[in-house]
Amino acid sequence: MHELSLACSIQEIVEQEIGRRCGGKLRGRVPSLTVRVGSMSGVEPEALSFAWDVTREQGPFPEAHLEIEKIPARALCNRCSRAFLLEESNGECPSCGVCPFRIVEGRELEVRRIVWEDDES
Repeated sequence: MHELSLACSIQEIVEQEIGRRCGGKLRGRVPSLTVRVGSMSGVEPEALSFAWDVTREQGPFPEAHLEIEKIPARALCNRCSRAFLLEESNGECPSCGVCPFRIVEGRELEVRRIVWEDDES
């Protein structure tokens, strides 16, 4: 389950970002964070959520709730430039029927937002 290593990496990103803002110290609390997961990223959102619940208990922000924003795969037709959802097509552009297209969204896995409450404010 590679989602466990991804959850550990997300934990590291949160720690690095909070440490950067606090001059190297980890303080305050992180009530929630949001991660964007593309439908073509190879990540199972439910498995990532489970892995996060396991790893957050070991980290400095055990109360951090992981919100997962699921991003559908979108493509752009090389011929007519129409943007369309891949799941709504049969492998070709719904406008002109051409197969060559490029995927423009849906492969991402990114930490989008970290909600941090500094206890020294």
